[in-house]
This record gives sequence, C-alpha cells and structure tokens, in this order.
Amino acid sequence: MENLNFILSKQDANIAMARWFDLIVVAQGASSTLIPSLSSFKISREAFEFLNDQNQSSHFHFHMGFTETNTLIGIFVPLDARGKERTDVDNYSICYYSRNEKDIFLTQQTISKTSQSLQVTKNLTIEFKKENTVSTTINSPNKTIDSAFRNMRFWQDNYLDWFNLCYKQDNPQSLIFRYFIVPIQDLSGEFNDSIVEITNCFLGLELNDNIVTQYLPNVIFIADVDEEQATLNMNDLNVTSRSNNTFDFGRPCPPLCYSDDD
Repeated sequence: MENLNFILSKQDANIAMARWFDLIVVAQGASSTLIPSLSSFKISREAFEFLNDQNQSSHFHFHMGFTETNTLIGIFVPLDARGKERTDVDNYSICYYSRNEKDIFLTQQTISKTSQSLQVTKNLTIEFKKENTVSTTINSPNKTIDSAFRNMRFWQDNYLDWFNLCYKQDNPQSLIFRYFIVPIQDLSGEFNDSIVEITNCFLGLELNDNIVTQYLPNVIFIADVDEEQATLNMNDLNVTSRSNNTFDFGRPCPPLCYSDDD
C-alpha cells in the first residue's frame, strides 16, 4: 500500500497552521516541548515531488503547523504563476520535525584562481613578483558550511530566548514567522542527485541589524548523505550541483512578507 504520510488535506493543513499561530504567537507558548531542540524537518523525495508537480512559481511557501497531538510539521504550499498561494489544490505535502538521529555531513567545494605577474630586468634578474589568489565557492551563492553551522548552532542555543524577546515587543505578531518564502531551487538542488532520498531542513538564526530582535530566522536545507558520499563529493573535481549540499535562500514571513513579484 502506498505511503501517504506526507500528504495532508488543505482543510487539515489550515487547521495545523492556525494551531501554530494560536500556540506560538497568540498564547506566546514557545517551549522545548512544542519545538524540540536538536531537531530538524525530514523532507522526503515524495513530498518534494508532490510540491514540485503543484508549484507554478520559482518559489513556494513553507508553513509552520501543529498536528492534533502538537507535533510540529512543515507544510509545503505551492504558488501560482503570479507568486500567490494556489487555492485550487486539495492536498499539500508535509514533513515532520523530529530529533536528529545521526550525524549530518555538510559539503562544499571552492575553486581557486591564481594570477601572477613577474617583472624581469634587462639583465634577466627578477625585479618584482606578485601573486594573487581568489577562491570562489562552487555554485555560489549557496550557503557556506561555516555560516550554515553558525546559524544552526545559534538557533539551538538561543531559540527560546529569541521567542521571549519577540514576546516582549509591542507587536510580536509582526516578528514571529508563520512561514518561509523559499526558492524551489533550494529543494530541487538537493534532490538533483538520485541517491538523495531525504533532505534535512534546520531552523537557524542569522544576525541582521535591521531587525528589532537583531536576529532573523532562516531555514537551511542539507541533503542527507552518509560519510562515504560526502567524501566522494569532496573528491569530485567536476563542478556539479553535487559539490555543495547546503542551501539557504528562504526568508521568514513575518517580518519579510513581500512577494518577489512586488
């Protein structure tokens, strides 16, 4: 029998989204019980393909929600060609937020270009030599693994303090995210490799001086590869999407709710 655990009706999805708003925003109830530490969303290939078949935009919305038993879930809401949430679909794909059960491998490659100049005198002696090396991350602007880990670690250590700081502001509803606006490339890049069946989505906090709380939540997608595959990625000198497995271009709404079509 086909496993449909990654599918939720639109009606049930809307109820789950409302529970996030009621529990986390209105009741100001963020806790390690509702949002466990050392956890991430586990996104299956089936969930991504279901979203990809529905989506008509370069972006999608990744909503937060709670099931009836208060399990945190991520809900993939497809957009139409204008960048608006589609109202003509009956079901959404979802993923579950659960404890990390194994190590995560982040991979990244850089390419270096070295320029050299040499000034030689008429007597064939070296007068001046200059060398300059520039390193570029393959498939930039993928998130660097150092930056990704820093954001993930800061969420782990400070996420409850961040929620509490939001609660102390005049209008917490304008600060606490209900969904993320994410380029479809963030997921299609991860599932581009046929061996990847699961992608981990971590919540993160990134420094942003323009935000009241100074830190802006983000989502970090990391393809689930084992140590052997991570080593192959590092040793593969061909420049392919496989060389990096870490993506982060999403933005939280609130506070950044503008559409790319605006």
